[in-house]
Amino acid sequence: MKIYLWILAALFVFERLFLGRILDSLSGANPSVIFQSIPYIFEALLVAAFIGLHRKKLHFRWRLDWQWAFFASLNLICGAAIFLLGEKMGMMIPFDFESGLFALLLIVIAPILEEFLFRGILWEVSRSLFHSVFLTLFTTSILFSLDHFSAYFGVKAIFQTFVLY
Repeated sequence: MKIYLWILAALFVFERLFLGRILDSLSGANPSVIFQSIPYIFEALLVAAFIGLHRKKLHFRWRLDWQWAFFASLNLICGAAIFLLGEKMGMMIPFDFESGLFALLLIVIAPILEEFLFRGILWEVSRSLFHSVFLTLFTTSILFSLDHFSAYFGVKAIFQTFVLY
């Protein structure tokens, strides 16, 4: 197992567990869009390092067909509907969609980065530990779920309803 995968995995865990909290404590009540973008930039650098160091094992198969386009569009529509419905129901939404940059980061870039981080870095580390595709899939899926569930505890109480929604 390559040591760089362990280092990237450790940096990713640091980013998910601590970087957001550190930035929140430094930013004050209304952080700028650039300040809010730091975790995404950090994740993009991790993904770039993973791709650069692991490129011989990566095989990208990009197929843009109607089925892919349909489900990508449906995903965007459902995401927008959830935010609009949450807003209509009076739920506090912890994101600033006034900024096009932040909306792009949250809706488009973040899911792509997460796939590389969970199904790339953490997949490779888990695969080397368990030597089983089933256990690797189970482990990375549980970590993905726990990471997203932890958002409930990472936001202010006023936003927790929206996170569960």
